[in-house]
Amino acid sequence: MILEEIVDEIKVELKRRQILNTCVGYSFTSTLLDNGEVGISHTIGEGKINGAGSLIGKNAFEVVRENLETPLQRSLSLSILSALNTVEGFQEGDLINFLEEGKTCVFGYSPSFSSENYVIYDFYDVENPTEKRKSFSSFQGDRCVNVVIYGSAIVNGYIDKILSQVSSDNIAVLGFSSIYAPHTLRKYGVNLIGISKFLDGKKGMRVVCEGGRSELSALIKKYFKKI
Repeated sequence: MILEEIVDEIKVELKRRQILNTCVGYSFTSTLLDNGEVGISHTIGEGKINGAGSLIGKNAFEVVRENLETPLQRSLSLSILSALNTVEGFQEGDLINFLEEGKTCVFGYSPSFSSENYVIYDFYDVENPTEKRKSFSSFQGDRCVNVVIYGSAIVNGYIDKILSQVSSDNIAVLGFSSIYAPHTLRKYGVNLIGISKFLDGKKGMRVVCEGGRSELSALIKKYFKKI
């Protein structure tokens, strides 16, 4: 499982941190660490969180290690891991705007895409599939100039299947829930990473706790890097 390897890669820093607060919102999950950094991930409400009610003050590594099995557990763990993302060496901007020309395969929950040559593999069931938008359940592999995988694929556990069945020279993982773990990502063919950081972590966390969604766009800055 790729996520387990990501955790292993960054466990040294993870072991240094403690949980100060965490909030599992309707759409997103957010966690505040003892260094003041706030992380965010997608909430997928399947399963239950181990240690719920007693997470505050716990070591971040111990919490993550116990919450990797179900989508809801991974929602929590990825919010912790994303708080460790650093923007050092990253370029500010949206990675989508810097992709090469050609067919782009996009994986996510009803993502929008403005290029002319693309196919979306939607994690939601698509009632009337087209050549441009299909249900991920129909995915059996593809060859693309670019592959865009939103971080929600780590939360729901689909990323392993995607990376084993796509063929591309440009594979990007980006958005909420994406984690900067370059050695692990390169091992599986990922060469582009996009991360999202709060401009105001405490305000962002409050929006998450209060069930906000569209309000987060004004509180987030995007960064990307070739790895």
